[in-house]
Amino acid sequence: MKNKFLKELLQWIEAIAIAIVLAILIRGFLFEPVIIEGRSMLDTLKDGDRVILNKITLAFNEPDYGDIVVIEIEEPYFKVLKFLNDSNAAKKLLPTTTGADYIKRIIGKAGDIVDIKDGWVYLNGVRLDEPYVRASGVTMSSVTEMPYTVEEGKFFVMGDNRVESRDSRSFGTIDEKQIIGRTVTRVWPLYSLGKIDKAD
Repeated sequence: MKNKFLKELLQWIEAIAIAIVLAILIRGFLFEPVIIEGRSMLDTLKDGDRVILNKITLAFNEPDYGDIVVIEIEEPYFKVLKFLNDSNAAKKLLPTTTGADYIKRIIGKAGDIVDIKDGWVYLNGVRLDEPYVRASGVTMSSVTEMPYTVEEGKFFVMGDNRVESRDSRSFGTIDEKQIIGRTVTRVWPLYSLGKIDKAD
C-alpha cells in the first residue's frame, strides 16, 4: 500500500513538473498574457484589457506597419533572486522580474521619413489615414525633431491616444531587439473578445 501511494505521488509530481516547464516555455517563446495599463492606446486598448502576446511570429516576420507591439523600455531584473540578473534566459522565461514595458503601434520602419505637420502624421511625404487614433489631427511632434529618418534596424512607434502617449516622439526610435511580441487577441473583457485588427 505504501509503495503504491509513493508511486502515485511521484507520478503526480512528475505531471505537475512537466506542466510547469511547458507553461514556462510557452510563456517565454510562444504566447504570453498581458494586462494593459494606462491610457496611451485608447480607444483601441483600454486600461485593464487583457491581451495575448504572440512572440513566435517575430522569428519569421519582422514587425510591420500598424502592428501593435509590446516593447521593452527598461531591462527586467530580479529584486530578490539577484544572482539571476546575469541570466538572459531566466529573464526571458521567469515571470518574477520587474521592468518597464510599453505597448505601441508601429508607424515607421528603417529608411522611412516620419513627419508631423499641423497635427497630422506623414510617412514618406504621404499623410497617414489613421482610423485607430482617438482624436484625429492632434498629434504633436513633442521633443523629437521632425522630419525624422528612421535608422536601420529601428522602428518609430506611437500610441493611439496621441495626447497621452509617451512614445518615439519623446524617447526616439526603438531597436528591433526591444520588441517582445505582437498583440493579436483580446481575451478580456469578454464583450471585446477577439482578434485585434491593425485598423481596430
